[in-house]
Amino acid sequence: MDGKLERLRKKETNREDVLSSLYSILDNTKKFHGISVGFPGFVNNGVVMYPPNFPAIEILPVQEILHQRYNVPVVVENDANLYALGEYIAGAGKESKNMVLFTLGTGVGGGIIIDGEIYRGSRGFAGELGHIIINSDGPLCGCGMRGCLEAYIGAERIIETFVGYRRKGFASVLDYPESVKEMYLAAKNGDPLSRFIFSLVGKYLGLAIVSLVNILDPDVFVIGGGISGAWRFIKVGVEEVLNQRLIEGVKVKKGKLGDRAGIIGGWYLLDKESIQFTK
Repeated sequence: MDGKLERLRKKETNREDVLSSLYSILDNTKKFHGISVGFPGFVNNGVVMYPPNFPAIEILPVQEILHQRYNVPVVVENDANLYALGEYIAGAGKESKNMVLFTLGTGVGGGIIIDGEIYRGSRGFAGELGHIIINSDGPLCGCGMRGCLEAYIGAERIIETFVGYRRKGFASVLDYPESVKEMYLAAKNGDPLSRFIFSLVGKYLGLAIVSLVNILDPDVFVIGGGISGAWRFIKVGVEEVLNQRLIEGVKVKKGKLGDRAGIIGGWYLLDKESIQFTK
């Protein structure tokens, strides 16, 4: 990989008008030769379709719109797929052939890399790992189903679970954490309830990993996203489930690249596929 990340900037996205957010970044960038966009939700051939966290969007042909406006090659892909590709190329999955990524944050995303390529499935739905059902009678998920992994270990659900145990009398230095990060800081300082909740997160994640081992048997699982910062506590639950299910030799690693993963994956995909957009 010869590319070099020159600069990383963060800008909050206007969920009601995502195109204006993209324009404000690109219009103020002096020179660029291509655009790669990672979008949370279903993306098919550059078209974003019914993203759950962007209610104003139903079907939006982002690739076509940006290509017409800026006349440069454009790639639009699910953000977790780009994250997975970045970790595969230059991160925790670098030495693997087949890799599965979980991103833990507000929701649970995923990406599958098989023989160096993003696996999208026959209709483009592959990789929605947050919607693996681990309990058919479980809590309602934002997707409308019950018992999805995301319904157990999305950020809001983690805090709700913590509060539920706290109200039952479990000891903690926290009463109502404002964020998972606050729980992580408490866990670092020895808070027993925070550590216990993160181990529960690991157990639920472990159940999903066991299913994917039996289906895909990848070389490595990579765990990324903001909540992966608590990996030292989460992995306790993951390892417990793997041991209980007699799953041996499975590599599960914390991602190495953080916010850079999606950028590197986007650059790689753009560099690889840009010829399609310049014909």
